Amino acid sequence: MSPPLASVIPGDLHLIQRRMLEQTRHGFEVSSSFLRTLHRAEEVVGRTQETAEAIASANLSLEKHWETYVHLMATTFGQVPAASDSNDGDHAGPAPPS
Repeated sequence: MSPPLASVIPGDLHLIQRRMLEQTRHGFEVSSSFLRTLHRAEEVVGRTQETAEAIASANLSLEKHWETYVHLMATTFGQVPAASDSNDGDHAGPAPPS
């Protein structure tokens, strides 16, 4: 059983945020891989309504993961990652705020 939220001390909160960062980064990488697979499938079978919808959904997922990652980096470490920190060639995510 997890402790009540009020009992989480700042050090624990930092560890929780670091774990969330790891999970968000993993989600970003999974979404990137899925998007590359969709693009390959589209090259083979041609553009269909289903592939177009799946690509749009995967792009939205990437954007949301990137926004979450940027927010967590800013709140955990006080820094905003550059879009080039993404190791995805298909979609680098939105530009970080200036």
